[in-house]
Amino acid sequence: LARTNLKGAGTQLDALVKRVSPALPQLRALAGYYSAINDQKQLDKVARLIVKQVNKQVDRIKVLIEEAIDSGNQARAQHLLKQLDVYHPEEDYNLKLLRAKVNKLHKNAQDQAA
Repeated sequence: LARTNLKGAGTQLDALVKRVSPALPQLRALAGYYSAINDQKQLDKVARLIVKQVNKQVDRIKVLIEEAIDSGNQARAQHLLKQLDVYHPEEDYNLKLLRAKVNKLHKNAQDQAA
């Protein structure tokens, strides 16, 4: 559709994305489309939605990591930390405390195994 009617395709793409509760892949596709047609207003709108969605995911994962730490589930905490790395690379200073807690849990698990 974008090949036959670029402007119309965006409207229909936007409607389709809204019907399926947009996740990051759909929002990124919209951002790419709006960037391609130089629609800065819509691109800004979608970029804000992407940031909101990413922050929501990060917050959700952080809660799950804290729950895994509290329950002593080292494997789950490490797995969730890897998921968090998708959004915030290891260099991110905001997550140092959470990373330290997971590492401490891992070290404690290793010490108990030894």
